[in-house]
Order: sequence, then C-alpha cells, then structure tokens
Amino acid sequence: MLKSLSIKNFQSWKDAQFDFHPGVNVIIGFSDAGKSAIIRALRWLIWNRPLGSEFQSNWGGETVVDLTTTEGVTISRSQDKNGNEKTYTLSTFDKPLKAFGTDVPKEVSDVLSINDINLHQQQDSFFLLKDTSGDVAAHFNKIANLEKIGIAQSNVKKWIGEITSEIGHEETKDRPATGLIKSIKEKKQELLKYDHLETFESKVKVLEDLESKLNLEHKNKQELQNIVDNIIELRSEIKQEKEILKIEPTLIQVFNLIEKRNAETKDLNALIKLVCIIEESKTEIEELKSIISADTIIDNLIQLYQKKDKEEKEHYQLNKLVVNINNGKKLVKMAEQEYNRLHKEFEKEFPDICPLCNKPK
Repeated sequence: MLKSLSIKNFQSWKDAQFDFHPGVNVIIGFSDAGKSAIIRALRWLIWNRPLGSEFQSNWGGETVVDLTTTEGVTISRSQDKNGNEKTYTLSTFDKPLKAFGTDVPKEVSDVLSINDINLHQQQDSFFLLKDTSGDVAAHFNKIANLEKIGIAQSNVKKWIGEITSEIGHEETKDRPATGLIKSIKEKKQELLKYDHLETFESKVKVLEDLESKLNLEHKNKQELQNIVDNIIELRSEIKQEKEILKIEPTLIQVFNLIEKRNAETKDLNALIKLVCIIEESKTEIEELKSIISADTIIDNLIQLYQKKDKEEKEHYQLNKLVVNINNGKKLVKMAEQEYNRLHKEFEKEFPDICPLCNKPK
C-alpha cells in the first residue's frame, strides 16, 4: 500500500508532498491544477512511461519522484535536467539501478507489484463496464489462472497423441508396450486432477453472466438514481416557485413602492444639489463684496509694496557701491604696500651713482 508521494520538477509540480491515508484517497482541484500530472508521475515511476523529457518542468532542474510504501520501502526515480541520466534507487538496495528503454528494474517491480489494472487513467472507461464479454472472461481467466489450465490440457492431449503414436509404432515391431501403458496410466491419473475443470468452467460462465447482469443493473441503477435526483430537484424548485407565486401580489406592490421611492429620492437629491449650489453662490457673493470693499486698502498696499520694492533696489545699489569702494580701498592699500616694498628693494639694489646719467640717485 502507498504511504506518501513526493514530486519535484515534474510538469507543473515544482516541489510537492502527498501523504496517503488507508483506504480511498481523493485528489480534487480546478482544471489544469496538476491532478493528472500526479498520476503521470506515478506511471513514470512504476512503469517507466512516458519516455523522453517532455514532462520535465520548463524552469529546469533534476526531476525526482519518490514513493514510500506502508512497509517502509522508498523507491526513487530521477532524471537529470537534460533528460539523459535515468536512475532508480531503493532504500533496501545499496546500488542505484538503471532503466533501459521501457524496462523497469526487476527489484523495483518486485517491491511495487502494481499492474495496469491498479492505476486507472483519466480517459479510461470504467473498469469492466464497457468491455466485451470476451475481454471480461479473459480478465477473470487470468485471475483464476485458467489459461495455465488450458495450456496443461493442450500439453496432456499432445502427450496422449505422442504416446498413442509410439504404441502403434511398438506394436508394428511386435514388441511389448508395457512401459508405454504404464506411462498412459500415469497420465490418466494426472488427468484426474483436472476433472473439476468442466464444472469450474461452467461456474466461471455463470459468474461472467452474473457480472454482465450486475454491470447492466448497476448502470440502470445509476440512471434511475440520476432520474430520481432530477425529480427531487424539480419538486424542490416547483415548491419554491409556488411559494413565490403566493406572495406575487405583495411583491408587485412592494416593487411599485420601491420604484416610487427611487423616483422621489432622485428628485430629492436634485433639490439638495440645487440648494448646495445656491449656498455656494451666496458664499461667493459675500466674498466678492468683501473684496470690493477692500479695494482702496489693496491699492494702498500695492503702492506701498511698489515703493518698498524701489527702496530695496536703491538700497541694494548703495550697498553694491559701498562694497566696491571698500574693495577699492583694499586694492589701493595693497598697491601702496607693494610700492613701498619695491621702492625699498630699489633703494637697496640701485647704486649711489646712476650708471645711465652719472648722477647721484
């Protein structure tokens, strides 16, 4: 029995963990939520299908599917992001196992023991319900190992034919066939083991007929149940409609009152809007009156502002002149200092008699 399933980088699943409970487990979700991808991941682990790497997530990374059984055995299947390296690992086996083609390592198959019947796919028909009687019979024959019994019967008939032929050959040679007769007796004794096959075959036929009838009855029952459910639902809807019809006059009166109220509410809202506009207009008129009464004051203020602006400009020009005068004084002082320095240097370096005019300095 399955205990848990882990899926990484498989179709839409990046990293998911599913824990199963004993009995029936149901996986539900919206369309394209990844329900079928869970079944595909199980098939990829159990039967090494599908092949290739189309199922690997488009965001890349190694694809890994881990399955743990209730016996405590963990089977892991991995495939690298390039779709090349395919490896199985078993918690009860030391070395990794390789998968070639569609083959599954025998160690993995022995642990799982799951065939196609155990895993129903989304698009498959219901189990045995739509199969032909021959397919159903073949299925039950496989379960009861009847095909092995058929093979045994065929082998026995073949042996009898060979023995009969050999007896005839021995008699033509006029030699005793004691050994062959003994062999025939042994074969007949062995055939006694299969005497129940005829009754068993008839019982299987009865079971097949019962199974077909059961499937048909089950189908009819399901259809009848659907019809009953529809009838119950229709009865409920009819009852609800009758209740609504009883209060129809009251509802019409209520709807008329609601419609009238909505019209009056609409007119009231329009009046409220007009009142608001009138109030806003009154406020604007009062503001304009106060502005008109303050017109003379505003003119005086504008004149004072203009005068102030003029005086500030003149003050700025005077400050600029003062700064220029102060800068000029600094330059004159620096020039005088430079002149005195050069004069002292001249007095020091120049000789007492001028070399040009031969006059004392």
